[in-house]
Amino acid sequence: MISFDFGLGSYTYGALAEIIRHHGKNPEQAQELYQRMVFNALIGNVDDHALLYTFASNGWLLSPAYDVLSTLIFSPTS
Repeated sequence: MISFDFGLGSYTYGALAEIIRHHGKNPEQAQELYQRMVFNALIGNVDDHALLYTFASNGWLLSPAYDVLSTLIFSPTS
């Protein structure tokens, strides 16, 4: 059983990629993590954090993305 304590500090994208590469059923999902990181940056999602990256119990696969939204303030000019 793999256990991660997210209460002790924060995980970086690099650390999450290493977890995927070493413990995941499909190590190539580290590329999926990178694509999610780029997407979040492009849409202005600054509320992206390690707890949003979970693993499905079917062999430690990265779960589908969720809670993805732009947190930029939109203020139309008149």
